[in-house]
Amino acid sequence: MKWVIVMILLVLVGCSKTPLVPPSITLTASDPIVPEPLSPLALETEVEKIIGIVADGDFVSRASRVKGYVVIDRLIDQSYKLTFSNFEASRTENLLVVLTKNRYVISSRDIGDYLEIGELKGEIKNQFYFFPRTVNITDYQSLSLIQKDNRIVEGSAVLGFVQ
Repeated sequence: MKWVIVMILLVLVGCSKTPLVPPSITLTASDPIVPEPLSPLALETEVEKIIGIVADGDFVSRASRVKGYVVIDRLIDQSYKLTFSNFEASRTENLLVVLTKNRYVISSRDIGDYLEIGELKGEIKNQFYFFPRTVNITDYQSLSLIQKDNRIVEGSAVLGFVQ
C-alpha cells in the first residue's frame, strides 16, 4: 500500500528527481497531508488581484530632490492601488501624497483641487497606498507630494493614462 501512495505522488509531481519526503520519513495511508497556512503576504496578494494599469508617471523634483516611478493599478474590487517604485526624496517628513486636477504642479498655486491619498511613508523605496473605487481617477492629472502645513510642492508626477 505504501508503494502505491509513493507511485501516485510521483506521477502527480511529474516524476521529479527531488524526493518529496526525506528518506528518513515513512508515510502511511493514514497520515494526513495538511498544506501549510498562507503567509500574511500571500493573503494580501490574493486580496490585491490587479486587473491592470490605469496610469503611470515619473516624479520630477520641485522644492526638494524627488525621484521614482508611480503606477496606479485597478484592483479586482474596482478600487485602486498606488505604487511608488525606486522612490527617493531628500525631504520625507510631514508630506502628503495627493492627486491633483492640474497636469503640471510646480508650486502651491498650481495645486488647485486635490484628493489626499495619505501621508508619505518616509524613505521607503517601494510604497503602496490604496484608495476607493468611488474616486473618478480620470479627473486627476498628476500626483504630488506637498508639505502639510504650507502646501509647498516637493515633487510631482504627471500621470499618463493607459488606454
